[in-house]
Amino acid sequence: MADDLDNILGSYNLANMYMQDLGVEKDEDKALSLYKKATLNCDDISAHNYAMFSFMRGKILIDEVILFLKKAIDRGFYYLSEQLGLIYYLGQNDLEVNYELAFKYLLEAYEHIELNFASAYHLATMCYKCLGTKRKHTLAAKLYSYAYKKGYEGDYGPLRDLKDKGYKVRINI
Repeated sequence: MADDLDNILGSYNLANMYMQDLGVEKDEDKALSLYKKATLNCDDISAHNYAMFSFMRGKILIDEVILFLKKAIDRGFYYLSEQLGLIYYLGQNDLEVNYELAFKYLLEAYEHIELNFASAYHLATMCYKCLGTKRKHTLAAKLYSYAYKKGYEGDYGPLRDLKDKGYKVRINI
């Protein structure tokens, strides 16, 4: 079987099969073991899956999730920066909110990938309200505009305020 090989892709695919009951009996513990094996062989998607599935099942602590995500980010998987930024922004699972780290990771994601609208809105709010960063109204206006164009349906107040102050807003409000 693939798990007997030092084959990252094989371990990853077999883990998915065990996790999703595809051709084998569902076995989340076996899946997590295979994700962890692939993780140790530098597979970043497996690192993400291992960290998140283990965390959701109460198998590892938030500190370990953060460690796995940081390792993957250090290897250039910036889409995980968005997830880590949200963990710090929301203060999930007994982790205290940390706007400085949230800003760092959300900005890193913004510089490398296309953010989802909620992440863009949170980053805009940090820029607008000086949460974890100095005031950055130009970037806030750009990010709020992006979030609304992508489907965010929240409060338009900050965007109106920025428009009234002369910042370029890219949607009609």
